[in-house]
Amino acid sequence: MTERAGSPPSGRRVCLPPGGLVGLLDAMALAGRGERVSIGEITAALGPAGLGGAVLVPALVALSPATVVFGVASVCGIAIAVIAAQIMINAPQLWLPGPICRMTVSRRTLLWLRDRLNGPFGWITRRSRPRLRILMRAPLGHVPGAATLFVGLSMPVLELVPLSATTGGAAVTLMVLGLLLDDGLLVAAGLAACVGVALLVEALGSGVWALLGF
Repeated sequence: MTERAGSPPSGRRVCLPPGGLVGLLDAMALAGRGERVSIGEITAALGPAGLGGAVLVPALVALSPATVVFGVASVCGIAIAVIAAQIMINAPQLWLPGPICRMTVSRRTLLWLRDRLNGPFGWITRRSRPRLRILMRAPLGHVPGAATLFVGLSMPVLELVPLSATTGGAAVTLMVLGLLLDDGLLVAAGLAACVGVALLVEALGSGVWALLGF
């Protein structure tokens, strides 16, 4: 079963909503009703942010204490990979598998993210500016999307080490913020974090391979 999770605006698939990054956090925290909020409700609330705002949702959840629950990081990674693929193909509308749309996050987690990130997001907004646009334009424009897809697919592996998925969440968050703010320096920082994710995945793979006696 599949569900639509809101329509992005025409034009850029990654764009900053009128309220800016702080407004985006507020929209996340106030989405839905009750103490549990579904991913579908959150992405619908972030509609003006397009697919960029949508991929930021699971990335931020991966940064939160919610990843102490086994399986949360894997679901976040799958959601990140699905949305990243849609960004790369310039999909006209966000599509998420029904189970991911219906996955819920506690209101407490969303409020925790808003309270912890309001300051840093405001600081980043004040200091960001258009630069290093080559990382977001052809021929390199697909590199952040491909890196985001890689991180998403890697997060189930990262879950083997408790809380290591936060590295992937941080990498995706930095790249998305760079795309939202048209700041290639943030994208570059996210790509550097992706290298760390790749090294961690390689180390985990080598460890498992050694345990199997190969």
